[in-house]
Amino acid sequence: MTNTQETRSPQRAAAAAPRPRQFGLSSAKGIQLIAKREILVQARSRAQQISFLITLLLVAGGIVAVALFGDAIGGGSTKVATVSDTTSIASTAGLEATEVASAEAAAQLVRDGEVEYAVLTPADARGLELFTGDGQPASDLGDGAFVLIGLDGVPTEDSMALAQVPPSFSLEAPEVNPALGYIMAVAFGVLYFMAAMGYAYTIAQSVVEEKQSRIVEILLSTVTPRVIMAGKVIGNSILALIQVAAILAAAAIALAATGQGALFTLIGPGFVWFLVLFVFGFVLIATLYAGASAMVSRQEEVGSVTTPLMMLMLIPYMLVILFNSNALLMTILSYIPFSATIAMPLRVVLGQAEWWEPILALVILIATSAVSIMIGARIYENSILRIGGRVKLSDALKG
Repeated sequence: MTNTQETRSPQRAAAAAPRPRQFGLSSAKGIQLIAKREILVQARSRAQQISFLITLLLVAGGIVAVALFGDAIGGGSTKVATVSDTTSIASTAGLEATEVASAEAAAQLVRDGEVEYAVLTPADARGLELFTGDGQPASDLGDGAFVLIGLDGVPTEDSMALAQVPPSFSLEAPEVNPALGYIMAVAFGVLYFMAAMGYAYTIAQSVVEEKQSRIVEILLSTVTPRVIMAGKVIGNSILALIQVAAILAAAAIALAATGQGALFTLIGPGFVWFLVLFVFGFVLIATLYAGASAMVSRQEEVGSVTTPLMMLMLIPYMLVILFNSNALLMTILSYIPFSATIAMPLRVVLGQAEWWEPILALVILIATSAVSIMIGARIYENSILRIGGRVKLSDALKG
């Protein structure tokens, strides 16, 4: 009898043989490992740690310093209006008191600009139409000895100068000071550039370093190019988000600690939208940085391929800084992906954006980030193994 194994064709024998086991990592596991490596490397960087701590201290310390010493340069006593029951309280605090017969007369002096604010008892102030720091009608004036009534708010350093920090109210619903628009534009811009440019450029340097040292060839024996790029972007995105969130949290704590909770109530929504838009804004620029840096093989050439990307961020940022009072231009910039992270939160702070506008800007930014991921991944995949001269963009984009 003929052995069935001997008569089996070579093709059938090969098909029946067990397939070799694949030792490569899954995409999810590969992304996780690479992202973890990026986080650990950056978190252990002494330069990153020092830079972060200095920024944190400058933000929190600056807010405290402004609250405590912001009025010191002007000098002189603050003029206030009082009634008979509060004159001694104001005088004890070193305020220049003008005593009037009624709360209505004190409120009129505030409206006329003859005094900074009025010091009244809660009973006297209940006859006035007042607003809280967030613009809501004041229904409860408390049961303390006195309250402060300003035109659109009372400076924190003035309330802290009194024997006890009293409730403060305003005769008009407070609005964000236009000067705050410039300050917030600078603040949002610095935060965005500090994190986005810092970590995005770190990605670019890491890509070139791995390419130059041939480490990337070892990595590619286990995972795909897209997995490597995704791990780098995700790892640095997490670090950048943590850094920005920590700085904003420090700002919020400093505002609360110096009695400026009302100000945070006004600018808090802008902080939240800045964080949300920052996540996708960073992914947008980071993926393009990763792809562009893969086109070169030396650290000296990184600047030449990333400068156009930096200009895409710098130009809109400068427009926001210089023209933040131009409502039409700010509306346009708040929908452009490279400036939306700065412009839209600023419009939210200034009360110029409808509730749906940040959502629309976020949708546009997400869609643009998805396109940038595809473009960056294509460039990275086609360029990462090309050693030597700079890869042409047209060649890097080929399918």
